Amino acid sequence: MFDSGLSALLDVLDAADAMRTELPETPPPWNITKAGFRRRVRTGGGGTWSGPPR
Repeated sequence: MFDSGLSALLDVLDAADAMRTELPETPPPWNITKAGFRRRVRTGGGGTWSGPPR
């Protein structure tokens, strides 16, 4: 898994969610679920995150 790519994507979606209330018609919030083949995933850079296995 590419650490900075995952971080960048999650940061962009988080920022978009924070700014959604500034639109004339507020869209629903983002609902993101991280999933992996195991409960605990280690990225190429050594980072780890836990989530439900898929």
